[in-house]
Amino acid sequence: MLTVLLALQQLGTAPASFPVARVEIAPSEAEVEVGGQVRLAARALDAGGQPVKDAAIEWFVASDVAAWTPPAS
Repeated sequence: MLTVLLALQQLGTAPASFPVARVEIAPSEAEVEVGGQVRLAARALDAGGQPVKDAAIEWFVASDVAAWTPPAS
């Protein structure tokens, strides 16, 4: 099983005023064959369901059998 963890960064924002209420990840489910890849998209939303501008989302893979390489810039 592959677990993907997210970390949201809001530089200079105190936890009490953190505007992100939830994170949507698409697709919500995916099957990947060994050696395959899957592209995921994430967006941070506030309590009203509106996108949070400038929310930086970082991806981490938690698995001893999986690795992720970010796309070249």
